Amino acid sequence: MFRFNPFKKNEQPAKQEEEAKKPGYIKSGAIGLALLTAIGAGSANAGEKNGQNFEKMGREKIDDVLKNNYLNEHQIINQLDKKGQKGRYGNTPVKIWSSPDGQKVVVGFDDNGGTKWFIYENSDASKRVVDYNANGSAERMIFNNQKKNTKIKNMDNDLNSFADIDRLSSQAKIAADVQPEKVEIYSFVIENGGRILKSVNFEDGKSYVTDEPNEVKKADSSVQTNFGKNLKEIKEAIEKN
Repeated sequence: MFRFNPFKKNEQPAKQEEEAKKPGYIKSGAIGLALLTAIGAGSANAGEKNGQNFEKMGREKIDDVLKNNYLNEHQIINQLDKKGQKGRYGNTPVKIWSSPDGQKVVVGFDDNGGTKWFIYENSDASKRVVDYNANGSAERMIFNNQKKNTKIKNMDNDLNSFADIDRLSSQAKIAADVQPEKVEIYSFVIENGGRILKSVNFEDGKSYVTDEPNEVKKADSSVQTNFGKNLKEIKEAIEKN
């Protein structure tokens, strides 16, 4: 995975270096549609629906989906006490479980054993979902369609899971000119008290943002529904193996 500043500092044009430091977001409601398309393409199950009807549900139904996600997620975490492999993610202790078909779960813990975050990744590492608070709500989606082996894609996804989205936006601007890659990253973030959606594309170097409530809600709803299906599938698999 390309990382910012591929040249020595004194060899990189000053203008390019200065521009690369600035995340350049294009405001567009189309980001939601792009995310829905990516969900369909990056799903572990090619026939999986992406939750288009979820946007029509009431607030109570949305909360039910998030509640089910939380319950399934924590049932998986509990199973990792017996079936998870211990490791480290940087300085964070983790437990890892892989299904027979290659899907993977990684859970990070704090020093007291409390759950910090939850990661789901499909079998070929073309889709990764990050729940930063382990509360059943996906905050970041990575769609990695590079023609690389799964282990390398997995390492790239690791680098992109916790990097600041604005920093990734800056990196993507140069990456598209130097070494474009078929990687899209979407993040729900809180800014000025509201939930917004940002995206970064390492192939064309463009970054998008929308704070339009209906568009954010529509995308968020579809993501959480899709994530819930992944969690249900993993929960059932881990109980059988």
